[in-house]
Amino acid sequence: SLKGFFWGNWGIFGDTIYFLEAISDSTSRHAALIKAFDLSTRKVRTLLPIDRLPARWDTGLAVSPDGRELIFAQLDRSGSDLFLLDGWHW
Repeated sequence: SLKGFFWGNWGIFGDTIYFLEAISDSTSRHAALIKAFDLSTRKVRTLLPIDRLPARWDTGLAVSPDGRELIFAQLDRSGSDLFLLDGWHW
């Protein structure tokens, strides 16, 4: 099953559901796996390990209409900016 924070990281092409799965093993050098679930055979196979965390709490995986390409959002850097508006009036 998909972890709560990966809720939007899945896509369908034909009879296959593609999804991201987090790796919980702290000794792994990978953060997640791209997997495929075949609806006809009901088997899951691993397609590719991902070194960085995929985007969490948002949709981030899609399969092209012809099923030849798969894209996903990856978190490379996280941060915030604060701005002070001094002397600004309505």
